Amino acid sequence: MTNTFSFQPETTFEVIDGGFDGEFDGTGDSVFPGNYFTVILGSNGEAAEFAEFDIGEFSIPEGEIITSARFDVKITGLEVGGLGASFGDNPDSIGAFGYAGNGVADASDFETGVLLDTEDTLLPSVGQQLSFDVTDFVQNLVNGGESFAGIGLRALELGGVAVDPSSVSMPTLIIETAPSNNNLPVATDDVVTTLKNIAVTIPVANLLVNDTDSDGDTLTIAAVNNAVDGTVVLNDSGTPDDSTDDTIIFTPNQDFSGNANFEYTLSDRQGGTDVGLVTVIIPNQIDGTKNDDDLEGTDSKDIILGFEGNDILKGLGGDDILKGGEGKNELSGGFGDDLLFGGKERDILFGNEGNDFLDGGDGENQLNGGIGNDGLLGGKNSDILIGDEGNDFLNGGAGADILTGGTGADNFYLDGNSSTKDIITDFNLGEGDKLTSFNNLLFRDLSFSGNDILFGDKVLATLEGFDTTFLNESHFYTI
Repeated sequence: MTNTFSFQPETTFEVIDGGFDGEFDGTGDSVFPGNYFTVILGSNGEAAEFAEFDIGEFSIPEGEIITSARFDVKITGLEVGGLGASFGDNPDSIGAFGYAGNGVADASDFETGVLLDTEDTLLPSVGQQLSFDVTDFVQNLVNGGESFAGIGLRALELGGVAVDPSSVSMPTLIIETAPSNNNLPVATDDVVTTLKNIAVTIPVANLLVNDTDSDGDTLTIAAVNNAVDGTVVLNDSGTPDDSTDDTIIFTPNQDFSGNANFEYTLSDRQGGTDVGLVTVIIPNQIDGTKNDDDLEGTDSKDIILGFEGNDILKGLGGDDILKGGEGKNELSGGFGDDLLFGGKERDILFGNEGNDFLDGGDGENQLNGGIGNDGLLGGKNSDILIGDEGNDFLNGGAGADILTGGTGADNFYLDGNSSTKDIITDFNLGEGDKLTSFNNLLFRDLSFSGNDILFGDKVLATLEGFDTTFLNESHFYTI
């Protein structure tokens, strides 16, 4: 069963280029609201007719798709001319040009329309119906939530015809819908990050990566809207017929930090749509001073910079970035997947809950991953690394380090270039612990004696309470 929806123009108008002392240069010189008379292309000017249809209240019936859309108009006269076109000369074809209207007569519509379809008028006749296929154009406007569909008629060769609506012609937009066998696409939510007061440009292709369509249809983003704590626009990059280079620009509100968002309409170009949500994380940045600071973040993503002094930095909630800077610092990530960076002196880093990364930097540092699958990097000097709960990665770096994995399947890094020995306090095959190195240090390069792992005559690590001769290649992982 097909449903048919017919629309009459909300407004009509005529645009002339090159008439009334204007230059024939592709720019509309005169606008006549309410007119809809002649379509002419002459040697020194052009007259084009425009109709705008209010589609703001139109919605596709549930379970249906737009199967066709056409723009109909009839030729009402052939003896027309002017603007350098002889009376009685008729163009070989008429073109329908589409644009997103606004219900207002505007000369700029003459310049911005995109050719949608053409009709042959080589042998025109009075009463001849011109019917233009505008299906894709109307589908995109409906998906994009546009309020008006604008269609302009222009002669594509020299000559003219009349399409006077006061006679037998009435420009009409007809949309047909029918039940769809099309499976709807599925939009999966996305997350992006930017900084305070900085707009972020998102390639549409990045958002489409995790969106799916079971029919294998090509997916596009038809519209963006409903921005919260910012503004959003869809940019066609100057190529309206090529959606592959489209981008979305989100601009956060001035001085806003936290989680903003916007929605996008995913289209399969077959009438199926879905709505995806993009969360835009805008960290709150907190800067310390030259003095000893006690800085505390928020429940959202924070960037906390200690700079100089002996600082205490607390991330609290959110996926935070903490940098201690100079001085003896204490960093605590809190909840979330945090990045913690020590400085030049002795620092204490706590990941707390979440999958954290801790980098001690210079100095003799103590790193505690806490609950979660954490990565711990000691730095240049002798450090203490404690993975705690979770499957952790521990790399003491340079220096004689003490590594404790805690509960979980942990990976302990061996450095063949190190001149010092690390102590691993709780290596446990039963929990799935492994030894890890880069591919320049292989299992066959190592030897084992008691609690020690050796590379040549150099002891790389001592595994307290563990007989290393029980190790085999399955316990060794090469990056």
